[in-house]
Amino acid sequence: PNPQPSSQADIECTNCCSSEQLDEHNPWYCPICQKNQCATKTLSVWRYPDFLIIYLKRFIYHDGGSIKLDNKVTFPLTGLAVTPPAILHHRNNLTYNLYACVCHYGGSSAGHYTAYSKNPRTGDWHHFNDENVAKQRPQEEDFSNAYILFYQKQGVPFDFNIPKMFTSSETSPKPNIDQLILDLDHSVERDWQQEKLAHGSES
Repeated sequence: PNPQPSSQADIECTNCCSSEQLDEHNPWYCPICQKNQCATKTLSVWRYPDFLIIYLKRFIYHDGGSIKLDNKVTFPLTGLAVTPPAILHHRNNLTYNLYACVCHYGGSSAGHYTAYSKNPRTGDWHHFNDENVAKQRPQEEDFSNAYILFYQKQGVPFDFNIPKMFTSSETSPKPNIDQLILDLDHSVERDWQQEKLAHGSES
């Protein structure tokens, strides 16, 4: 059977979660029985970031090897509307604009990468292909080769300052990863409680 889905799809972010059936052509490795198994994979989004990175599934496992999918996926350069999770149904949709794109040409065993990037100061698009750089926006033919999409939430400015953790100063302390994860967990929990209170007050 042909493992490829329909020949064209559109980028839509209208649900907070989606389920994917992992069949015998793209199985999940079970760490308990140590075998490849068919399964259902579900991804849930509780909070959307200021910068959203979307990986398109261009490579799948089939008949003991990896193959590349060249399906045409239409993605917007501006105005990607994202619906917040159901618990936040009273919130307005979030809108993102594309600011970079990575493309892959070739197959799973060999290929070539190119990239598009939008200058945050001038708004001009540029195409990067090895040492060649041209002023060019993503084209329709790139819909079949786009691999990674980089989106920025509308209204969020770029920060051109270099983060302290990436400076060369030896006196700069190393970031405490455990503390960063703990702070993030507390932030998510705080947002969750606030949304529950707001949802309860509206009902």
